[in-house]
Amino acid sequence: MIHPELLAAARPVRRPLVIAGSLLFAVTLGHLARAVLLALALAAVARSEPAAAVAPLLGVPAVVLVQALLHHRQRVVAAGAGAEARVLLRDDLLERLGRLGPAHLTGTRAGAVRATLVDGVEGCDVYLSRYLPQLVVTCVTPPLVLLAVALL
Repeated sequence: MIHPELLAAARPVRRPLVIAGSLLFAVTLGHLARAVLLALALAAVARSEPAAAVAPLLGVPAVVLVQALLHHRQRVVAAGAGAEARVLLRDDLLERLGRLGPAHLTGTRAGAVRATLVDGVEGCDVYLSRYLPQLVVTCVTPPLVLLAVALL
């Protein structure tokens, strides 16, 4: 689900989220590359050409290493984007609360307001740093895989 208000909170950190999504897409391409390498190796073994399976099998650990590095970088970028969005969102909420003044909170317990502010803003982090980049990859990857299979 794409929540419009949470999507609006992602606008100030759009660039890091695009980078995180691109890195995650690169990791996904690594999964596809691994599958192709393993398929080539298995095809060589099935043709009784085990020597031809060596090169693809040697490529698999290299792909795994690149994937690990990309995945780590993606997590770092996404966490930074989530932290920046949380700070901006929290500042915006506190500014709005300050503009309303103390009279607005007369019937509300301060602890409940604090819990809503803290827990609500912290809950946005997962949405912004993990869900949105993964959503983009999930929407883009299947059509590209189908296109690649169609062209083979």
